[in-house]
Amino acid sequence: MTTNQLTSSSSSSSSSTTATINTSSTATNTPPTTTQTDSRPVAKSGERRDRTLRRSNTAYDLRASSTSSDGGSSISSSSSSSGGGGAGTPRGTTPFQLSTLASSITKAPPSTSVANFFISPRNTTISNTNPNQNSNITMIHSNDLASSEWYSGEQISATQLGDWNERFQCVREHMNVTIDNMLTMQRTSEELMYLAQDFISSVKTFGKLIIEERYSEHKTIKPLTTLGGHAGGEKFMVRNILFKFAVDSGGLYGGDWGAAKVAGHELKSLVAVMNCSVPTLCVPLMALVDYMGFRLPAMSVLPVHSHTIVYGSCDGGRKVHASDTQFNDMMQNLASKLNLKPHLCGVTQPPVLLHTAVDLEGHIGTDSRRYLLDFARMFPPLFPSSSVSNSHLHYLFRPEFVLKYSTPLAPDSFSGFIRHDPLRPRHHEEIKTATDYLFNTVIPRLAQYLKWIVVEAREQRVLGSLCLAEQFHKHGVNMRYLGKVLAYTLHDRDTCLVLLCEAIVRVLKNELRREQREHMKAFRVPLTAPYRLLAVKFLNRVFAIGTRDTKIFWDSVIVKELSQKFHVTLTPDLLDMVMGTHTADFCTILDEEILCKTPFSPPPTRTASTEKLLHHHQQNGTVPDASVPSSFSSSGGVGASSGSSSGNYIGGGGGGGGDDLRSSRASLDSNASSGEGISSSTSSSSSSSLLVRQMVFERLVQVSNLKFYPTTLSKVADRSCTLWSDQEPFSTTDLTKIAVRVKHTNLVYNAEGSFLFAKASHERVVQNALDLLQQAKERFELSLASNPNNKQTLQLCAQTCARMLTFKAASGRNMSNVKFSMDNIETIT
Repeated sequence: MTTNQLTSSSSSSSSSTTATINTSSTATNTPPTTTQTDSRPVAKSGERRDRTLRRSNTAYDLRASSTSSDGGSSISSSSSSSGGGGAGTPRGTTPFQLSTLASSITKAPPSTSVANFFISPRNTTISNTNPNQNSNITMIHSNDLASSEWYSGEQISATQLGDWNERFQCVREHMNVTIDNMLTMQRTSEELMYLAQDFISSVKTFGKLIIEERYSEHKTIKPLTTLGGHAGGEKFMVRNILFKFAVDSGGLYGGDWGAAKVAGHELKSLVAVMNCSVPTLCVPLMALVDYMGFRLPAMSVLPVHSHTIVYGSCDGGRKVHASDTQFNDMMQNLASKLNLKPHLCGVTQPPVLLHTAVDLEGHIGTDSRRYLLDFARMFPPLFPSSSVSNSHLHYLFRPEFVLKYSTPLAPDSFSGFIRHDPLRPRHHEEIKTATDYLFNTVIPRLAQYLKWIVVEAREQRVLGSLCLAEQFHKHGVNMRYLGKVLAYTLHDRDTCLVLLCEAIVRVLKNELRREQREHMKAFRVPLTAPYRLLAVKFLNRVFAIGTRDTKIFWDSVIVKELSQKFHVTLTPDLLDMVMGTHTADFCTILDEEILCKTPFSPPPTRTASTEKLLHHHQQNGTVPDASVPSSFSSSGGVGASSGSSSGNYIGGGGGGGGDDLRSSRASLDSNASSGEGISSSTSSSSSSSLLVRQMVFERLVQVSNLKFYPTTLSKVADRSCTLWSDQEPFSTTDLTKIAVRVKHTNLVYNAEGSFLFAKASHERVVQNALDLLQQAKERFELSLASNPNNKQTLQLCAQTCARMLTFKAASGRNMSNVKFSMDNIETIT
């Protein structure tokens, strides 16, 4: 058996384990729940009765929501586990409880509203339907919970409430129907938000416990012994959620770093499939838990098993299925939308024609729905690198690149699965051509674009908060090619420094996670203090000045990892550009400064990252109005800021220094822009420059799930050494916690934004409507940060901005009498 066959078989056998789970079985570690049996017959897929959403218009408090800053979206809630299917019970701001179901009440909508416009996210038509025409609708109070039977307003059992898959599929079925008014849009989006918060709260609660007991001999949640697989770690199932450690136990990916990337590919590919909106094609709920250096994928249990597979292979390509004509047509439609090439698959004769990767499994579940699972190799690999073991398994093209590339690509290229395909050499040649196009055309184009982005960020004084991942992903470029982009910017010092800082941060993140895993293996029991001490020592080793340990760490670890993981070669030309000399120690780069203002002033353009940060500045009062460009001013047409944006980022109980970090980032940038130093002795140069140390520290805190007190961030920005200590800059009193981050699909943010958008149409006060629209715009921007080319999200975000301009200019007039033109936004008649 060839190497390719071995690697492909091992990878597929691990992925196929999820297909053998049957929801009829109960996890051994799940406590029994006493419920009342529902004797009603189960409606089949094509015969489900028409369910009517009956929900109140009570506003949903989104302050518990947050975002991930590592290129992806996340929700983090301060919640604890509760009964009823394992969904957590959020505290404080959450408008519902798991333990009770409130009685139905009648509530009439407001008699008047600010606007009577409605959008359909599917066809973008505008309707004048009055949302208040059914004022005597019997609705379920917002304390009620989402469920598969929620639409009919019937009481349900805790067992039904914990069926994540049924709840999710029912919501998606309603979302796939054209929404013709805002009231329906609001209720459907609200249902999805409740489901997402339930699921992510459970994933966070149980995922953290599983990771903490990774090496414990006495586990609270016992691992499953009936599921096989060679590429993944232990599997756990609790409350109808399957967890699996993303570790390289089979040696396929060159370490746990590669295995974590494969888990990220699975979530990213699942989002791409959802964005295609293929009718009746179902996917599971999925999220990733990052904690203490481990990544733990979590997926809702599906009603499938080894005998329900009708497409793909669950045994390493030995038996390839393509028996269902309707499923094959659906997959052909999906492959066409994703620009994937059909090919012959199988390790035995005769091969079978598939349109996607062979280990992408298609099932007709026991509920008659059609499911897809195991998305890790959905997209084609780059041309294999001799320096990376089995790179064809985890060095994949991004969806944005594949969608825009001129030629369809075969996802099974360079694997043993296509050994019997006579077009195999052509598949490989097309992959090589695509790789050359990425390196020689797309990356140079991205480098030129980034120069303008950096100039804009310097001009707007938000350089420290520039989101590089969003720009890379928009162009279809993986972050691992930071060094290749850097090579095209050697004549622009600030752009070089920004790219180099991002690469350094990602190396530090990987090294910290590796040390966290090693310490957890050494202690073997759930602890807190040792890992806090580890994090502080790690930061002191990185940021201390003039110590021997710091110099050794930078020269032996960071320089090596920059070259191996991110293609960054520290040539004399690069060092001369960013540091002024190539003879100094590389660790002294932390003392360099980046200019925050340049003489050249390009026309300001509205980007998601700059708009979001400037809104945060205004909202927290950290930037004087005079320092904000007129195109971004609250008086410039987008409306006043509203509420607290702390819910936009990971924080509170959940996650990784998000809102505290962004708030402090804004504060530090504002100090630079207004000339206000951290202390009275701060140099005047702080008004026009930013320390590299600041950028690296704050970005590292953001991606490593560390939370610090605001005084620590001020200490890092100190130029006078009054607060900053060269030998030991950090102590355990600076670190508040090591948080959990949960990455999820952008569907959650789209639902939140749609709900807020619809809610604004029922507001009678203009300012309240503007507040809700501002929050909706922020949600859509957060969705675009991880999926920047999603057309539906871009459309919804644009419509939200247009409505904000219209509302602001209307000044309280009846919206049916207001005419708005995009040709001249100042002309409102």
